[in-house]
Amino acid sequence: MKKLPYMFIAALMAFASCGNEENNEPEKPAPSRDSRLEVVSDNGLFVPAEDGTSASLNFKNAGGEVVVSVSTNMENWTYDISDDSWLDVTADKHYITLSAGQNESAESRKSAITVTASDNNDNSINYVINVSQNYAGQPEITVGSNAVRFPAYGELSSEVVVETNQDDLDFDCTCQWLLVEKTDNGLKLTVDPNAATDQRTVDLQLKAGNGKDAASDVIRISQDGKAYLDLSSYMANASPAGGSKEITYVSNPELGITFTKGGDDTWYDFVEDKENHTVKVNLTASDGKQREGCINVLVGEKENTTAAKLRVLQIGDDTESLIFEVRINYDDYTFKNGGVYKTSAGDLDVTIDWGDGSEPEHYVNVQPSHKYAKAGKYTVETKGTAPLYCLTDIAGDYYNVSDGIKHVNFLNIISWGKLGVKDVKNVCQTDEELESIPDDVCGTFAEITDFTDMFVNCYSLKAIPENLFKYAVKAQKFYTTFGYNASLKSIPENLFVNCIEATNFGQCFYGAGTGSSILQGNGNSHANVLKPFVSKGNRIEIPEGLFRNNTKATNFTQTFRDMNIATVPENLFANNAEVTSFNGLFTGCTELETVPADLFKNNQKVKDFKWLFYATDVKSLPVGLFKHCPSGMAIQINQMFQNSIIEDFPEGFFEGLDGVTSLSEVFESAVFMKPLRGGIFKGLKKVNSLLQTFYGINVTELPEDLFEGLGTDATKIEMSKTFFGCKQLASVPAGLFDPVATKLTSLNACFQNCTVLKSIPEGFGNSLTALTNAGNTFYGCEALESLPSEMFKGAAAKLSNLSSMFWGCTSLKSVPDGLFGFITVRNANFLNCFNACTSLKSVGADVFPSTVSTTGLNSTFSGCTSLIDISGNVFSKCANVTTLMRTFYGCTALETLPSGLFAGMTKLTTFDQTFSGCTGLESIPEDLFAKNTVANKFQKVFYGCTSLKAIPAGLFANNKSARDFNNMFYKCTSLTSVPEGLFKACTAAQTFSCLFVDCTGIKTIPADLFINNKSACYFIQTFAGCSSLQEIPEGLFDSVPSASTAATFKECFIACTSLKTIPAALFDKALKASKFDYAFAGCTGLTGESPYTMYNGNKIHLYERKKHYNLGGFNNRITGTKCFYNCTGLSDYEDITTDWK
Repeated sequence: MKKLPYMFIAALMAFASCGNEENNEPEKPAPSRDSRLEVVSDNGLFVPAEDGTSASLNFKNAGGEVVVSVSTNMENWTYDISDDSWLDVTADKHYITLSAGQNESAESRKSAITVTASDNNDNSINYVINVSQNYAGQPEITVGSNAVRFPAYGELSSEVVVETNQDDLDFDCTCQWLLVEKTDNGLKLTVDPNAATDQRTVDLQLKAGNGKDAASDVIRISQDGKAYLDLSSYMANASPAGGSKEITYVSNPELGITFTKGGDDTWYDFVEDKENHTVKVNLTASDGKQREGCINVLVGEKENTTAAKLRVLQIGDDTESLIFEVRINYDDYTFKNGGVYKTSAGDLDVTIDWGDGSEPEHYVNVQPSHKYAKAGKYTVETKGTAPLYCLTDIAGDYYNVSDGIKHVNFLNIISWGKLGVKDVKNVCQTDEELESIPDDVCGTFAEITDFTDMFVNCYSLKAIPENLFKYAVKAQKFYTTFGYNASLKSIPENLFVNCIEATNFGQCFYGAGTGSSILQGNGNSHANVLKPFVSKGNRIEIPEGLFRNNTKATNFTQTFRDMNIATVPENLFANNAEVTSFNGLFTGCTELETVPADLFKNNQKVKDFKWLFYATDVKSLPVGLFKHCPSGMAIQINQMFQNSIIEDFPEGFFEGLDGVTSLSEVFESAVFMKPLRGGIFKGLKKVNSLLQTFYGINVTELPEDLFEGLGTDATKIEMSKTFFGCKQLASVPAGLFDPVATKLTSLNACFQNCTVLKSIPEGFGNSLTALTNAGNTFYGCEALESLPSEMFKGAAAKLSNLSSMFWGCTSLKSVPDGLFGFITVRNANFLNCFNACTSLKSVGADVFPSTVSTTGLNSTFSGCTSLIDISGNVFSKCANVTTLMRTFYGCTALETLPSGLFAGMTKLTTFDQTFSGCTGLESIPEDLFAKNTVANKFQKVFYGCTSLKAIPAGLFANNKSARDFNNMFYKCTSLTSVPEGLFKACTAAQTFSCLFVDCTGIKTIPADLFINNKSACYFIQTFAGCSSLQEIPEGLFDSVPSASTAATFKECFIACTSLKTIPAALFDKALKASKFDYAFAGCTGLTGESPYTMYNGNKIHLYERKKHYNLGGFNNRITGTKCFYNCTGLSDYEDITTDWK
């Protein structure tokens, strides 16, 4: 039996079924990271189980031999046999051979072979072959061969000898491409020609006898696929220095492949590696001139063969052509390129050999194009003059949007040529399958200054030739030149040795060698999608002399971003004295272990170290890395360690950075493996901002001397969001800010969302004498349970912003007496200070100072859903406050209010939603607003207080200035009545719109409710939805000024479904009223006549006022759209004009 290599056997498994002839051509197997053990045989006696972990093998009584192939991606494999008394087992690197002699006993024989594959980490997987042999005389079928193989073409019939000790023989096969016929000696097998490239296989099941005497067997029939060959490249090329080119091939696993040299040349040879499906072509050094050879490749034999020619080319300084290899992915495709582009300058003059056997074509100032009849790989050669190269497969219409497959793929650049190119920016951009590029051997790039994005996103490019830029003496810019070269394994030390004018290496090797971790997206986040072009990344060593001759270089921004580098040579930048930016130099280098302390020794003009170690896992940080920076230089270090893992941050690391002014986001979201040390900022004398410096870090505690030596020369320091989102921080020391006590001006959101912080130490921040802003300081600290009796006391004269300071502290239970009473600065702001403190139950006395701003208590306790106890003196000092908007909004547990709550707030003018949504509020004191005599607005004050049972008669007795009662008692559904003269003292009142909307419990209203409100004109929805209201008292609106055209009763009683009658003279005084739209709409219980006014003994109803406006002085612009909608019980309903009903 022919022994097949592992890769071939693996392919056989994919074909082990009776398949359709029209199969797709095979692709290269994708690499897998999973541990794998495959045990297979083409002998029909070997029957694999469905789970892929075992198989059965049954020998006939006469015995025999079966060869099994073993393949694995693990380091080793071994086998063990349970019974070797009758079964012989031998093995080599890839195969196990099992042999059994004749069984002369009356018992069947059994054994088990356990194959174990393992790696060096003691990981292992098993495969079990359960072997048996028939006993003497056991019913059986004996087949001359259990495996029959046919070619794709040629001799397609074969006879197989089949014998049995039973009376009959039957077979079962429904395969369409196989014909089975019985003969005197057995079976004749005939197959159809196989036009597909895949081998196909079917098992022919044989059966003889019945019941206990039944016997069975299997003949495995396989047919070769049509001979197929594909080379990863049809060109083995090298520079004059010689070298090697490894070509991978894919062919039919079942067919042989041969390589033969096309001549007697000795300057090249080849080595074949059948196990790995490669052939390595070796070229010796030349005299600098071009030379060519070839290797012939043949797959198959007899009628079933295919052949290819592997061209061997060694370019030289006389190689004038631009030569590249391209794959065309569709038949009848027009390739609009030739590697060059026409420009508006009219300087294109080229001759192109398209590599498909057609005659070369000449193009002058027209864009080259060529139609390929068949998909395949072609070597294109272009000669002449072309100032602009285009070797990228994202140009033009090369991408098929419908199936996501590119029409064209550039595979190899073989020669850069002598075409006078002037621009190479983006020249090979996103050539995802480009594997190799050559040296510049003839000065192609001698005039090029900008190599930006030249090879960016060439994910498969494995090597950069050392002499690529040999002639690029004018080159200045290498921005993202090799960005995302995921397969790159090394960087040649002499790559830029002749580029003495180079200034910009920004992102030059961004993502190079990253393997499967290739960033796809905008490049601004490590959360971008990963695309697995290669199986794994390569750790790349940075050569020490890489930039040794680039003395004019100024920009190394993100040069090595996201690379797999572990160390950096100390003298890497020793000759780059003009550098100004190392921004993001090592960003995303997750395997970086350390950097030399003297790495930046000679780089004294650098002003930008931002993002330097962003998202790295650097294990050791040297002290003195910046010690050579000029004293006082304004250097940026923001985001330096953002998203990094820091093993141990040393004291003194920032030595030399005494000109730094900002530490914004320096450690944001970093992971500290050890506790923070005190004094790590010593020497940073000018720092004035720590915006988000420790945002989201993992520390549980802070050292008291953390800020020792910080900002000693700064005039002020801001710590906005400094510890924002530190969700493991459980405590803060009382003297944390003492080292910066006289300079710290802002703690805005400093500890916001520190969700496990439970307490604030007594006297916290008392030493801070310059603090002006503590807004949001403990916002969202949901575990905070209590507050100290004193905090920030030293800032009494300056601390003015305390807005949202404890917003969302959902565990806070009480506010102590006098908490902020010490503040003396004018216009102190407590907006939202305790908003959403849902566990807060009590608020003490004199909490707020006398200097609260006019609107500084808006929403202060909004959303405190557990609040039940408010001190009557909580606002006793707040004499200057003019507005209480949403102050206790949504305090749903609040049942009563203390007497005199607002007594000290004599300047209050506005109550806006003050108790809105207090659904548990049952009663209010009569003197609640007694001292607020200048108050003019009471909008939505008790809006939605659904438990409020009564309104004190004298609630507004002292509020003669009140003008606006809009939505005052909206949806107070527990109210059953309204006290007489409620608004009698409010002589300035103008609007009562929505006053009692949806107060469904009110049954009656007093006639004198609006008795003295002679300026009131707005009664929109005043009683809307009062579904229990049964009657309207006479004279309710007699105070409405008769001359006012602004008076409106729109929807005033809409949906008052229990209302029985309307006083006829209800609107007699409102002669000029303009709007009655929907005023009684939906009052389905109304009876009697609709309202009217008597004039000269005649009734003039509301709906007739416009018609008789000149008689009674009515408003000729009055509207009443659907005023009496569905009021069908009115006696005059039929007379009401259509637009009023």
